[in-house]
Amino acid sequence: MNELGLHGIAGDAQPTGSPGLIAVCLFNSASEHLPFSRFEHTRVSIGNFTTSGSGHFGRLKTVLILKNPDNRCGAFDAKIPVIDQNAAAKPGSAQAALPGISAKVVDDQGNEVDAGGGGYLVLDKPWPSMLRGIWGDEERYKETYWSRFAEQGYYFAGDGAKYDADGDIWLLGRVDDVMNVSGHRISTAEVEHALVSHPSVAEAAVVGANDATTGQAIIAYVTLRGGHDTDTGTLRDHVGVEIGAIAKPKTIYFTPELPKTRSGKIMRRLLRDVAEGRNLGDTTTLADSSVVDEIQRRAVDTPPED
Repeated sequence: MNELGLHGIAGDAQPTGSPGLIAVCLFNSASEHLPFSRFEHTRVSIGNFTTSGSGHFGRLKTVLILKNPDNRCGAFDAKIPVIDQNAAAKPGSAQAALPGISAKVVDDQGNEVDAGGGGYLVLDKPWPSMLRGIWGDEERYKETYWSRFAEQGYYFAGDGAKYDADGDIWLLGRVDDVMNVSGHRISTAEVEHALVSHPSVAEAAVVGANDATTGQAIIAYVTLRGGHDTDTGTLRDHVGVEIGAIAKPKTIYFTPELPKTRSGKIMRRLLRDVAEGRNLGDTTTLADSSVVDEIQRRAVDTPPED
């Protein structure tokens, strides 16, 4: 689950489902990507009774601007930097960068890609609150963030991205989370979004595991909604319809929970270890380490799909 934040003001008027709130000024999601279906649910169920429109501005996670028609948010509302209040939101897209930040998508040589192209997300100019170094380890700072495109002077944090036909940015996840399946580059986030768009799925995490035939195989871990049921074949077919047959997971494991840190971030590294049968690494940051034990047990009992 994402860490969700709703910032508003209290009052006597209580919209249905939101006791004590008369206006939602800012909605934000952190720790994990906000799936398309949840974005739409939030926009429709919250936005319709508090707003006259929504602005969706650049971010690495998700922030949804909910403007109040009666200006009940006052000074707080005025401080929110909206690029275009009337622009249509694109669920799943980072769209444009925030004011004061210059971001672009570049190829292996550091050249900006055309509309529709994919590559690496970089920041090509200094920005407010810019990280200046790592205390006591300047070399690590330079190696981690500046070495990949040192000649161009670009800051690269390790995220893959693409432009759509309008030039808006779509994040593909960490570069090491982009899978290579039979020569096709597939984003783990893209497959996760497809799985979560199924009405029976509450959460999903996807990793790429080494495979002798395809290079990497898509392995999915799925938590179902309460009272819902489905099977692996149905979910694989659903992903095939949403993305294409090449993106169908080779194996889907059903699990009551996903392994997360105390801040709510899914530990995909551990899931990759489970998928490849390796000993687990450090689990001290997990909120509940027993979740991984249960996933390991289910992995042994679940045969791979054809």
